[in-house]
Amino acid sequence: MVFVAYNEEVVRKVRKYENALRNKAEKDMRADAESFSKVKATATTYDMESQIRGVYTLAKFKEFQAEFTGKIYCDIVNFQEGARVLVYVIRDLTLRLEGGKRIPKFFTVSFCETNSEVECSCQLFVFKGIVCRHALTILIRHEVSFLPEKYILRRWRKDVRRAHSKMKVKFDTWVVTPEQLRYRELCLAFSEVADLAAQNNHECEVVKKWIDTKFREL
Repeated sequence: MVFVAYNEEVVRKVRKYENALRNKAEKDMRADAESFSKVKATATTYDMESQIRGVYTLAKFKEFQAEFTGKIYCDIVNFQEGARVLVYVIRDLTLRLEGGKRIPKFFTVSFCETNSEVECSCQLFVFKGIVCRHALTILIRHEVSFLPEKYILRRWRKDVRRAHSKMKVKFDTWVVTPEQLRYRELCLAFSEVADLAAQNNHECEVVKKWIDTKFREL
């Protein structure tokens, strides 16, 4: 009886995963179609905004544009020159209370002039894959016309066909390719690794470095 219950639980999880995968594929296909059929106007004349509009999906471009136009709420209030790195303190007045008063928040942005590498303490790029308004403020200050390629993530590009959407639909069934099966296996494996690594900061950093290395190799 325990074995039967276990099998039923496994089947339930697999079906749940497949339904989620199908929903995600359908949403991505709709988003991709919308990205090619609709064009959102740029809010500025900066080349960087036009650059991202040309490569990112419509939804992600809207996120980027929100950060890009959000630069108007950011001021540089402090500056320090270190070894090969410039460090700025940014005052962000985006947050506003109901009474209209704006509450300042402060962030530290480091910038390397040799390769235009930028990093902000808000960690928006780390968590969401979108360069924040604080980092964009510094890039524009240093006359960086186009966003460096390392900050243009492949998963947000509209010219990339995602692996999980490479399915053929035939009536009520899904015809799954070997590539799709491999993608599913990797997703399940990565999910299990993420659950374990997230419990320990050191292990999390080790896994992230391994992923970065493997990404560059692939």
